[in-house]
This record gives sequence, C-alpha cells and structure tokens, in this order.
Amino acid sequence: MDLGKVTLMGDAAHPMYPIGSNGASSGDTGRPRHHPREILAHGPTSTALAAYEAERRPATTDLVMLNRRNGPEQVMQMVEERAPDGFKIVHDVLSLKELEDIAANYKRVAGFQVEGLNAKPPIVVMPAPSQLSSAGVSLVPRTQRSA
Repeated sequence: MDLGKVTLMGDAAHPMYPIGSNGASSGDTGRPRHHPREILAHGPTSTALAAYEAERRPATTDLVMLNRRNGPEQVMQMVEERAPDGFKIVHDVLSLKELEDIAANYKRVAGFQVEGLNAKPPIVVMPAPSQLSSAGVSLVPRTQRSA
C-alpha cells in the first residue's frame, strides 16, 4: 500500500537514546499542534508537511544533539569526572549555578519552560463563533441545544 508522504510525531519521531525524559519531551518537541495549523494554511498537501518539517526540524535536531551529550544526565558524568573517588555533598563537586544552568538549558531545548509556553499565542486559532455557525458548526453540546 502506498501511503504517499507521511510525517512522524511524538514518541515515534525521536531518534534519541532514552534519557532526560525525552520520550515525553519529544512528544512536545514534535509539536503535533503545529501540524494542524499547516494543514489549515496549505490544505492536506505535501506543502503542509514541508512547512511543518521546516519549522520543527531545528528544534528536534537541538534536542537530539543535547541528548547525545547526555542531556540532563550530564550531571552524573561531570560528578564522576570531578570526584572519581566519591563525594559527600554534590555541591562540593558541582555548584548550584552549574546545576541550575544545566537544568535551564535542557528545559529550554526540550520545550519545558512552562511560563514561556503559556505566554505564547495559540498555534491554531479557533474561528469566530459567527464563522463556525455559518459553516454549520455549533459549540453548544447537543444536550443543551433547544429543539
């Protein structure tokens, strides 16, 4: 069966070693929400897939490359290198600033910055109710509609 052009999203789309919660982060990095926007803009065409890929590939590449450097687990590698004979307190080996910087960078690359995500405008804008009703679509549940 020829499926034509396809795109992978979410867990299916990440070619990464499973560290740094990247199964979860890839679902967000793959941004399945962006795909409907491109379909609305270009129709269900290869142009929509190409636009989606052009937008998402750089972010996905950044996450793959970060995870190849151990992602957030780089903390364990750094501690092992700096304290091969052990340690009592992790802050004797890594400063709080180093730990915070590693976490902040991973959050940025993986798309885990809650405030930043919440501040962004919607990806797919809902049509005005008047546009929906003229298209025969109602936002009122059937059980609440008058006969």
